[in-house]
Amino acid sequence: MRKLKRLFGSRGHTAPAPMASPSAFYARELENVLGEQSFGIHNFKITTASSLQCSASVTLLEGNTIQVTLKNSGYYASVPPVFHIVINVITFQSDRKR
Repeated sequence: MRKLKRLFGSRGHTAPAPMASPSAFYARELENVLGEQSFGIHNFKITTASSLQCSASVTLLEGNTIQVTLKNSGYYASVPPVFHIVINVITFQSDRKR
């Protein structure tokens, strides 16, 4: 019982996990979605992150490098238009270079 009290405190529940910083949310989200698209990406690197957006330099398999930015309104490439899912950004950019 003492062990449980140490783990959960005297009220029987754990303390809430600390909140991640707002800039970490966008960076983590962009890293996750770009990682899921590894079949079309040679590599990527987060270049900037703030509480409002995050940007990454993305090198496609064809060797083209683009800038992808995640904002609360969607994904943006280094050229318009705005995309709502990252696979559309990658497909659009890959098709443009053919």
